[in-house]
Amino acid sequence: MRKQREGALSDGRPERWRTRRAGVTAAPAGFTAGPPPAGLTPGPWPAGFGLVLTLALAVLLAAAVVGCGGTAAVDTNEPNDGLTTATPLVAGTPLSGALTAGDLDMFTSEVPAGAGDHPFVVTLTCDDPASVEMDVGASLPGVGEGITWPGWTPVVTGDGLEVAAGLRKGTVIVVLRSGSDVAYTLAIDWR
Repeated sequence: MRKQREGALSDGRPERWRTRRAGVTAAPAGFTAGPPPAGLTPGPWPAGFGLVLTLALAVLLAAAVVGCGGTAAVDTNEPNDGLTTATPLVAGTPLSGALTAGDLDMFTSEVPAGAGDHPFVVTLTCDDPASVEMDVGASLPGVGEGITWPGWTPVVTGDGLEVAAGLRKGTVIVVLRSGSDVAYTLAIDWR
């Protein structure tokens, strides 16, 4: 038979557990509180500790989100799931974004002023170009719009996709879709 420690319950748990469950706030007989161990200071937390703890928790949560699929869930371009909420794409200013499975990101870029054909190149850069579907189309004033345009087929370029085409007037429309989480950079250059 096992010898029971003094001040312990029959299953070996400390006697103080019983008093907490029973709602007794006094310490069990023979229990006295002593000074804290060396190096520990009782009392309030240091100034600013709450803020530090909050920031540490935020960093941990962000790291957990980034760890799921390798992309951050926050996309500063959202909402951009339709033509009315499409993110403007400005020449010479690449945009970073993130697609989640089933997400759709839409961008538009106005044709520069001036007569004639305006050549452009839309470039998408990401870790896994095969996981992204990129459609490039146009909206022509008084004519119509289309998400895909004949001959505007994306070409794989190592770490991304590229569409080179030209437009006289109107708006270039870029639609991105993915079946998985992926971070990307998108740019348009008018030539």
